[in-house]
Amino acid sequence: MTITPILGYLAKENANKGKESTGILKAHGAIATAAYLSFMASGLTMYFDF
Repeated sequence: MTITPILGYLAKENANKGKESTGILKAHGAIATAAYLSFMASGLTMYFDF
């Protein structure tokens, strides 16, 4: 969760410069989605008190 905003910033900087993002920067969306889903799963677990 900590690295997702950093990757987003770096990907945006590359896009602003007209460069294509490569490597881990391409996976920013997938990493953000995984972090969001894990956050929601933990919230649901606390809500239903499993």
